[in-house]
Amino acid sequence: MCPLSDEALLDWALAPAEADPAVDRHLGECPSCRTRSQAVLREVADLRAKLAAEPDRRRHHRDLARLLGRIGEIDEDERVVRGWLSRDAMDPEALTLLADLTARRGERDRAVRTLASVVEVQPGDKAAHERMARLYERLGRLEDACPHRVTLAALSPSDEAAAAAATRCESTGEGPPAEEVRGELVATATFEGGADVDLAIVLRDGTRVSWMGGKRNVRVGEATSVQGERLAIGFLPNGSYTIEVESIDPQFNAGSSVGPTSSIRSSCTWIATRIGIRRSACIMR
Repeated sequence: MCPLSDEALLDWALAPAEADPAVDRHLGECPSCRTRSQAVLREVADLRAKLAAEPDRRRHHRDLARLLGRIGEIDEDERVVRGWLSRDAMDPEALTLLADLTARRGERDRAVRTLASVVEVQPGDKAAHERMARLYERLGRLEDACPHRVTLAALSPSDEAAAAAATRCESTGEGPPAEEVRGELVATATFEGGADVDLAIVLRDGTRVSWMGGKRNVRVGEATSVQGERLAIGFLPNGSYTIEVESIDPQFNAGSSVGPTSSIRSSCTWIATRIGIRRSACIMR
């Protein structure tokens, strides 16, 4: 199995002379990675061709969008997702992908608003309400989390835990206990300079997991800290996972019309094994 991320492999396949020296050295010694780099290149070309041939097929938009997200082609990914939404403005999966792309640009508040629209489209979806409740609780916005907790209790009248969470937030205004950040893959980052930075993990299917959720078994610590953040996922198969770090522009998220002025992105590949997590490569951008 090649330990490098598909993003690093695609960069090497497109422009080997400009690739990171560490990646170039590894590719020179790893036949499986060279084979995988060409496979990624063909996969991108094939999905682009399918979408061009059948632009109204939802599946083609979805498959290309997820692949582009996985390899870090954010601008093209957003164009594909917006093309998808131009055909179906209420598609929950497309809205979720757009929220993730917005978060990857450091536009936290806009990402939250976009993800919240999924609940408006699917008001009876318990998973969507749970995701929004946890998201707001991680941000410390308990007054925004509480309506989702109340809705979850109404949607599941026999769920005692949901009823207790709704009662707690309505009667005391308190949130849940701090999450215990542990899992099969645990990423921890520390920051200097007082910047608000978000940590995310991109899975092999293109799903982005962060303080915004993305999978049911996500645990997050210090989501709004300017000193560090912890992110954990449980029940992962063996494979490589890309770690991303995005800086949050406080001006933009305070309502400024100016977009993020800085971006920090780290693409690191980790391999989950039965004995833990081993870092195998890290490409800084």
